[in-house]
Amino acid sequence: MQKITNQKVEALRRLAKKLGREKGIPYSHALDRLAQDYGFKNWSMLQKNGVQDPLSLRLPEISPSTGKAPGAVAHQTDEGMYLLRILEGAPVALYRHQQGNTAEIVPTRRDLFQYDGGYAWGYHGSGPQNLCFALVGKLFQGERLTKSELSDRALTLLEKVISRLDNAKEYELEAKDLLAWATGSERV
Repeated sequence: MQKITNQKVEALRRLAKKLGREKGIPYSHALDRLAQDYGFKNWSMLQKNGVQDPLSLRLPEISPSTGKAPGAVAHQTDEGMYLLRILEGAPVALYRHQQGNTAEIVPTRRDLFQYDGGYAWGYHGSGPQNLCFALVGKLFQGERLTKSELSDRALTLLEKVISRLDNAKEYELEAKDLLAWATGSERV
C-alpha cells in the first residue's frame, strides 16, 4: 500500500467516473477497483489509510553538508518529462522520470501558492500560476532556494512558457527545458 496525495485522489475520482461509464458499472464499484489497484481493500480504506498528510508535501529536509535533499536528482542530467494532460475536461500535470516509466501526478504546492483550484495553461490566471508553482516545486526540489526565489522562477516560467500554450492542447515538456526557462538560461 502506498500513500496517495489529495490531488491524486481527485484524479482517481475522475478516472472512476470514466471507467464506470466505459464498463457500465456503478461509480462506487469503479472507485473500489481503483483502490484495489493501489493495494487497498476498497475506496473507503484508501481514503482512511492511504491519503498523504498535506504537511508531508512541504519541502524535503535539506542535508547541511550537501545542501541537497536525500535522494535528490541532479537537475543537469534530469531526463524527465512533464506531461500536461486534459482528463475528463480537467487539466492535470504528470511527471515521468524516464521513457517507459509510469507517470506520477505533480502535487500542488500550497505552501508556495495559496490556491484551491486546479491547474491550467494558456493564460495568466490563478490556474496557470498554480501549475507553475507546482512545476517549480518539483523541478527545484531539494535545492536551497527561498520561497521568494521559487516564486520568481515560477512567474518566469509562467511568462515565458505556460501562459503561451494553447489551453485546448496537451503537452510534453522536458525537465531540462523547463529548468532553463525558469532560470533564464535557455538558449535562443
